[in-house]
Amino acid sequence: MNISHYYQMFRRHATLNNGVLAAAAIIVLASVWNTVETLQKNFLLQQRVDTMKQEIAIAEIETETLKLQQQYLKSTEYQELTARAKLGKSSPGEKVIILPPLPKSDTPQAETPTTRVPRSNFAKWTQFFFGR
Repeated sequence: MNISHYYQMFRRHATLNNGVLAAAAIIVLASVWNTVETLQKNFLLQQRVDTMKQEIAIAEIETETLKLQQQYLKSTEYQELTARAKLGKSSPGEKVIILPPLPKSDTPQAETPTTRVPRSNFAKWTQFFFGR
């Protein structure tokens, strides 16, 4: 096989029709490649949009929660509870009862140790299926 053989094969296959088909194939492949890249880019952008929508929804919920918490902190119930807890205030007619501290016993109560008998695997399955 020498060079003239390859040259003859090239001349036989290098026709105008084959050139047009090759150019069309290259154009189609480039178009498909561009479409795939565009689809991938759109998919990634849609993921980012969805993530941002979720972040916006979370931020709106946090904002609403903070507004409700602010309303609660401004309410008279909260102010009354805070005054009771921090300042020792009470409502009219209420009486405060102070109880003496519990005596500390020197002997701790004896705890009875509980020992578990390990059950067999078969017993565990029967309990699982039949509730026994």
